[in-house]
Amino acid sequence: MAMALPSRHAGGYWYAMPAWPSTGICTNMSSSDSQKPSKWHTAKRWGSWLMLPIVFVLLSSWMTRSMLDSGVRLAPLSVQTLSKQSLQLQWQHPTTLVYAFAPWCGVCRVSMPSLNLLQNENVRIVAIGFDFDSTDQVQQFVTDIGYDGEVYLGDAKLFQQLQLSGYPSYYVVSRDGAIRHKDRGLSTPPGLWLRTHSAPG
Repeated sequence: MAMALPSRHAGGYWYAMPAWPSTGICTNMSSSDSQKPSKWHTAKRWGSWLMLPIVFVLLSSWMTRSMLDSGVRLAPLSVQTLSKQSLQLQWQHPTTLVYAFAPWCGVCRVSMPSLNLLQNENVRIVAIGFDFDSTDQVQQFVTDIGYDGEVYLGDAKLFQQLQLSGYPSYYVVSRDGAIRHKDRGLSTPPGLWLRTHSAPG
């Protein structure tokens, strides 16, 4: 999972990816020192790969620490359409993915088009724009990336209600409004598909 760009609302964040040990390079294949890796070196290499999932889980937990916890029930969300009409987002589908983005967010530009692949009769995708300069900026962003799902506008009050701290962030919500999953940063299409289609309605 990759990091999102820092949020203007929450101040600047700096993240550093862990440095993984590099493997040596053989410069003289005929040297008597060139030998097959020992069992110890092989074990170390496998250990490094096995550590990756643990690091990702810990990093995800740290990045989402300020977000609402799983099991919390969300009230209907007050948003505006791109034509500035106010409405309440109700939890009428077995699963709803609430995806928070900003039009200046580079990670959102990469990940958001994959949302087009997720929606069906049981899964609703709702993208809510925050931290924008104008409605036209949001509309242009959505058009540029080719996202063709529902798009709404959020405000500072909704930002606080969802306890966001950066973009992209998302919640998977069931029909009763209970949060089943939360995450922040870049997610792969298979990962999003599993989270939205495995969440109980």
